Amino acid sequence: MNRKENIDFYTPTTVIRQPDGSVIARAGKPVALSHGDYIRTTEAGRILGLSQHRVEDLCNEGKLVEGKDWWRVGERGWLRIRRAAVLAMRGIAPP
Repeated sequence: MNRKENIDFYTPTTVIRQPDGSVIARAGKPVALSHGDYIRTTEAGRILGLSQHRVEDLCNEGKLVEGKDWWRVGERGWLRIRRAAVLAMRGIAPP
């Protein structure tokens, strides 16, 4: 059975702060994303501009739905967060 996946493209931005206080923003290489991709809290934090602990707090507070948007590896393991849900929070991709 062929399964058609939704694939989006995400272009990460690199921000370079200058000594005079100005900022230079450059587009990185486009990355193809599958909606089935799961990422760790560190990468989710980079995308959202938050710390990995704050991303965990968002999951525990219910901002991201457990079982749909994220799941925990083992009882006390790392979180795996659906990349599409993180991009939707950022406003980059549709939920």
